Amino acid sequence: QEDPADRPTLPAITLMLASNTITLPLPQQPGFFFQSRPDQDFVAEGLESRSMARSVNCSVNDASITALEPR
Repeated sequence: QEDPADRPTLPAITLMLASNTITLPLPQQPGFFFQSRPDQDFVAEGLESRSMARSVNCSVNDASITALEPR
């Protein structure tokens, strides 16, 4: 929540995590909003950049670790 007074307190969060049942408050209006439908030009540009990223050559690490030990 944008306003700190609307945020849950630490004891309330502890109760939520420790309890199997709790009544949650109704959601409030968000502090900000992003448009959910992106512009089509932006989507096409994103798809194009992803396809270019897939064509980049990568090296393969052939090393294998057989025994894991903590440091």
